[in-house]
Amino acid sequence: MLEGTRWRDGGEAVSTDSEPGVRDGRSRFIHLDAGQRRSRDANVGTMVMVFDAPYSVSTPFEALFVAHYRAIRAIGRSASGAGVAVVAVHVPTCSLAARAWLGARPGAVRSAILGRHSEVDVLLDAPALSLRHLALLVPPPASWDAGAVTYEVVDLRTQQSFQDERGRPLEGAQAEGPAFFTCGPYALFFLPTGDPSDWPELATDAWAMLPERVLVRERAAEPDRWRRRGYAARQEVEDAGRSRSVITAIPAPLGVGEPLVAEGESPAGALRITSERGTRRLAVGKEALARGVLLGRYSRCDASDVLGHDHISRAHLLVKRVGDEIVAVDTASTTGTYLEGGEHTVRTVALGRGEVAVLGDDRARVRWEPAER
Repeated sequence: MLEGTRWRDGGEAVSTDSEPGVRDGRSRFIHLDAGQRRSRDANVGTMVMVFDAPYSVSTPFEALFVAHYRAIRAIGRSASGAGVAVVAVHVPTCSLAARAWLGARPGAVRSAILGRHSEVDVLLDAPALSLRHLALLVPPPASWDAGAVTYEVVDLRTQQSFQDERGRPLEGAQAEGPAFFTCGPYALFFLPTGDPSDWPELATDAWAMLPERVLVRERAAEPDRWRRRGYAARQEVEDAGRSRSVITAIPAPLGVGEPLVAEGESPAGALRITSERGTRRLAVGKEALARGVLLGRYSRCDASDVLGHDHISRAHLLVKRVGDEIVAVDTASTTGTYLEGGEHTVRTVALGRGEVAVLGDDRARVRWEPAER
């Protein structure tokens, strides 16, 4: 069953087509295949990440891809430009759960949220998942050539996190090609789009064409280091005459108590957060921006003292540098996020360009103040 969410993306309503085609000029498509309904379920807590949760190392990605290739091919061939397709398959039943497509845009970061909350984009109805589990972030591509799209998949500090296709736990990943993950009982296929010829008729041919996925461990959080590391890895495998998709493991958003300015670095700027409860000014360094900062009323989010209002979600915003942009991403909040002066809720606010995020019926405002140079 397909149901569109209520918010708008850059002034454009999300697609609510009943068929999995996206060649309608829209830049976002969501299709729920397992009958999920966007009902207002009880808002149970979002938990902090731990890494000792059990995880599967035997997900049959090839069999799942082949079994559902018709649906995968339909969205890949009909995608109206560069972007990222997401296909979720429920592993225990081998059933298609959801499909989505997020189109890249010049000068704008695109975002989508996966989880089991009624307001997420990709609704996956499994108790093992958190309400707001993963964020998909797509920066503007460096070029509009086929295959030039990069993207990030970030765990929102959940208990279970997610795993790569070999069962290795991840906090986050930045990818330059196809990437396959597991999250709870779901297999998640992230597939860049842009060239319809990438989707042959036969599923076995399509699987054979996919590049090998290579995980690169990267512990440092410099905003551009993953690009340099990924480039070096890509050059190495290209020199060897092999096609690979480079996936870089990255840290999760910061937890409360972790320093927002690392020892020895200068602040990149500050988040000014104002509400009826007061004002907080959080100095933030480049490493914290690269990882991300969660804001909300939950005690494990930053600025919970001034955001402690029922009209603000437990985890309301993720503030992060994505590519060259500093953005605030609404993490499927119940009451929404608006642009200052705007009428419709939005998923992404370009804080680094001077936009102001207004949270939940004007209960709080978040703005970015860059450091003076």
